This record gives sequence, structure tokens and C-alpha cells, in this order.
Amino acid sequence: MSRRPVLPNFLVIGAAKSGTTSLAHYLRSHPQAYMPRFEPHYFTAERRWRLGRAWYENQFREAGSAVAVGEKSASYSRHPLYQGVPGRIAALLPDVRIVYLVRHPLHRMRSEYLHRLLNGKEARPLDEAVQADPSYLDTSRYALQIDRYLEHFTSEQLLVLTAEQLLHARRASLDRVQEFLGLDRSWQPPELDREYNSTARKQARRPVPRPIKRLLDASLHLGVSPRTAERLSYRSVATKVDQSRIVFSDVVRAGLEKELGDDVRRLRRYLGSEFDGWGIV
Repeated sequence: MSRRPVLPNFLVIGAAKSGTTSLAHYLRSHPQAYMPRFEPHYFTAERRWRLGRAWYENQFREAGSAVAVGEKSASYSRHPLYQGVPGRIAALLPDVRIVYLVRHPLHRMRSEYLHRLLNGKEARPLDEAVQADPSYLDTSRYALQIDRYLEHFTSEQLLVLTAEQLLHARRASLDRVQEFLGLDRSWQPPELDREYNSTARKQARRPVPRPIKRLLDASLHLGVSPRTAERLSYRSVATKVDQSRIVFSDVVRAGLEKELGDDVRRLRRYLGSEFDGWGIV
């Protein structure tokens, strides 16, 4: 008898640099949950959509009888840089539950900038980079991202949490996620006090030459895991970065907060009246 394909019943869609790696670690250690140890980015056309449904199903072949089967891919909430993602998800997973972590928009943008800087993908000063590349700001427009999903899913399928809630009220936040996913809330992760993938603790890395990167991408068709391909796509370097000196100027900060004001106000409908708007509104 052939094995019945397994597909996710929940997704963690981002936002990038908002604590999603920590949340995935906590959920992955739950005995009733299964998540692969990498970001598939399957529903992002520019990433791995071309690999096909069979490839995606294969990433969950070890899920067994898990109650909650899911994956995390931060590229799923980067509209308009990556378009059409919610529609592709809805076509394959119409009943999926969606967890969206958001963070103080400017803190998220700075963290993403540092991540790119340490990975050799950014060389401009912070102020210049965020003004020249709209994806920094757009990824921090959380209500904009949610709007795209609610064109295809009901509000009952969406849980929005802040990274600050996960950081300062971790047990209560994880309880909400576990209840949302139908998991046993009495279970507690063994390393609940640990944060994962912190930019502040990262070493500088540089991408491997482009021909090698193309070869690694092609190897996904041959069964090489995305996690292995991603790990081999960078090499450590001795570059030192004083992150404490990388801050927004007052003028740029004020401009970004003005740009984000309406989006933060609209976010209240998903986070409730107690949401303080991060002091932006």
C-alpha cells in the first residue's frame, strides 16, 4: 500500500526577524507537532515553487501521526516583493491555520539590515539601504500583509502575535499558539527560556560564488535538503561589525514612523485595543 501524502495544516508565515525561528524550535519539540528543520519557501514562486507538489509533500514524510504538521517560511509575508503567495497556499491548503509574528517595525527593519550585512548581501549604510530598497519597509507593513491573506482565508484561520509578547510572556504566548493548533497545552518546551537565530550573536558570512550557488539550488532536485543547500551557500569570514553603532538617524526614523502610521493603526483590529502601537501611533 502506498503511503498517503502528508501536507501541512499550519504555517508560520513570518515576519522575517520577528522571533519565528524561536517559535518553530518550541513547536518542533512538542511531541504532537512536526516541522522540517528548514524553511521550504515552497509557495514563493521565485524560490522553490518550481520543484512541484511531490517535492513539497516529501518534506513532511516523517510527520507520522502528528496532530499539527507545519512549516515556517518568512518569504510568505513579503508582498509585493513576492506576489501571489496567499493564493497558491489557498489552492493547496484551503483549511490551513496561519501564525503571523510581528515586531516593532523599525526594530525588525534594522535586524533584517544587520542580517543582510552579516551575510554579505548589503553594503550601504542603514539609512540609505532602507530608503533605497522598499522591501525593508513593505515587510514591516503588517496590516498590508494580513490583507493579502484575508482575501483567501477567514480571520479564524489567522493568529497574530507580537515578537514582544513572545519575548516577555513566552509561556502565555506559546499557550495561545498551541491552543490555536490543537496541541496539548500542558506540555512545555525544555528550552523555553532560550532564543534562537539572534542577529546580535551571528558571525559575518559571505555568499559562495554564483556558479556554486546555482549548483546547490539544482541539487534540490536530487534530494539534497534545503537546509544543507542553505548552509553550504555561505562561508564564514573574519569581518567584525559593531552593531551598536548601526542606528537610524532621527530624520529617517521619523520619516519611517510617519510612513507606517496608518498600517500600525489598522493592525489594532488583529491585536486588540490593548496593543500600544509600539509608540508609533
